[in-house]
Amino acid sequence: MLITHQKAPGEETLRALLREHGLSPTVQRVAIARFVLGSADHPTAEDVFMGVREGLDGVSQATVYNTLNRLVECRIINQFQRTGERVRYDGNTTPHHHFFDVEEGTLHDLDQALVAIELDPALLEHVEASDVRVVIEGRRRKD
Repeated sequence: MLITHQKAPGEETLRALLREHGLSPTVQRVAIARFVLGSADHPTAEDVFMGVREGLDGVSQATVYNTLNRLVECRIINQFQRTGERVRYDGNTTPHHHFFDVEEGTLHDLDQALVAIELDPALLEHVEASDVRVVIEGRRRKD
């Protein structure tokens, strides 16, 4: 049901990816991109800061926030926010949906094929849809 997350790309692949998007592959950017791209947990900026600060002496929260914003702008990662909650970052940029476990407070990727969506033709007369994302909220069954 849930999409299994892949490992983050290697150092050289990350550096090339950043360069492709016009970003200098600084040590901080590479570490932050690696953390998000290798995480299935949809981390917050605070999670990213805590995860990279041990390996990066002197990295600031401002650097983490700015880098995350640039990675989102370049579409290297996505951001996700539920109403009233902190922004989470998603290293999976392929089309997919999400399942939010309200009991655990965790967000999981769902394969798009698991959710059938039909847009009403009347809606399509008024809008040009470029993406449709579904968030299913609930609890995992304990069966």
